[in-house]
Amino acid sequence: MLGLSRNYWTIDATKLKARGVELIISEFVSVPFSLHFPPRYVSFESADSHPTSGDHPKQTVRRHLNFASFNFLNFVGDTDLSEAAVRQMKEYGVGACGPRGFYGTFDVHLNLEDKISKFLRVEKSVVYSYGAATFSSAIPSYAKRTDVIFADEGIGHAAFQGIVASRSRAYFFRHNDMEHLKELLLNQAARDREDPQRAMLTRRFLVVEGLYANYGDICPLPELVKLKYQYKVRILLDESHSFGVLGATGRGVTEYFGIDVEDIDMISGSLENALGVCGGFCAGTKYVVGHQELSGQGYCFSASLPPMLATAATKALEKLEMPSERGARNRRLLHLSRLTHRLFHEETSLSTQWELTGSEDSPIKHLRLRADNSLDALECITQKAFEWYAFTIDSHVPPPSIRLTLNCDVTEDEIRHLFHVLTAITPN
Repeated sequence: MLGLSRNYWTIDATKLKARGVELIISEFVSVPFSLHFPPRYVSFESADSHPTSGDHPKQTVRRHLNFASFNFLNFVGDTDLSEAAVRQMKEYGVGACGPRGFYGTFDVHLNLEDKISKFLRVEKSVVYSYGAATFSSAIPSYAKRTDVIFADEGIGHAAFQGIVASRSRAYFFRHNDMEHLKELLLNQAARDREDPQRAMLTRRFLVVEGLYANYGDICPLPELVKLKYQYKVRILLDESHSFGVLGATGRGVTEYFGIDVEDIDMISGSLENALGVCGGFCAGTKYVVGHQELSGQGYCFSASLPPMLATAATKALEKLEMPSERGARNRRLLHLSRLTHRLFHEETSLSTQWELTGSEDSPIKHLRLRADNSLDALECITQKAFEWYAFTIDSHVPPPSIRLTLNCDVTEDEIRHLFHVLTAITPN
């Protein structure tokens, strides 16, 4: 076969002259990453997109109250975190230049994992380089084709993609509807009795979130734990929005309800919301979480979290546990979350036109018009608020709503201003 093979050049040996190279470079036109704002959003271009930096080039910008960020504890732009990251960058450089198992593990990664484990009071944790890739990698590392997943229909995109990647049979129950979940579990129990041999090979997982960004409410964890032991399912809990937010000291939905963390088989979380850094983590027992070091796609094949960001995340956790800080940010955030509900209902002209949904203790709220709650109507109101009163809120679908988020340093006057603006611009 080798004797009959045809010789050919695998490399084009043609070399361009300097003039040809210059001509190609001069004709190059870069393609923008995104298109310009649509006409009705053109005023967004005037917003100051660097609110935490004081040294950006001078330009005509407008300052806005930001009710669209998941910066719950206001760590974005924190001086202590920034200085710690800069010091680490000077020592280790910008990136890790490899996955965790392939020259990408630094001492700061191990320190962060140890810090998260102690903070959540679990045996072990592993850190991912990207928050959205954490839960979507964790789910298929456990659940396989022969397994069954029960999931809340309100889960986010990352959880849904993880379920798709697992190729498991998936059953979705109505959002926070424990009766519907129980019905699905009973149906599965009946199928198991019909085919006991297959049932022995089938593992059952329950995928839920601690705090749902799409609804603004909290999962009924005590009821879920009861169903876990009754129907022998494993709970995979995503705390991307509840980590650092719920509970007296920010340890999440388990602390909020007083549930033993050992009752949860695996906890996933994000460092990108409450801690204002980048990355994600999974936490639990050594036996369960250690499995991801060999099977988590995002852990094994993605470059590890930049050391400077791991250091910044560690610094944020250290600040949360300082005697002067312990629980202080969480208490302020809880007070503001409840205050928002109270002020909303005090504004009778507002509450008659709008519906506020979400848990009182949640910093994520959703606003829906009682009349025309179409996406176009909500986008129009968002644009008017931006142009006239200089504050931002986030339009989110589905279902059509205006999502607003709080952080621990928002003032009561700013919340009142938000509701005043909504009242003024809402069509009668």
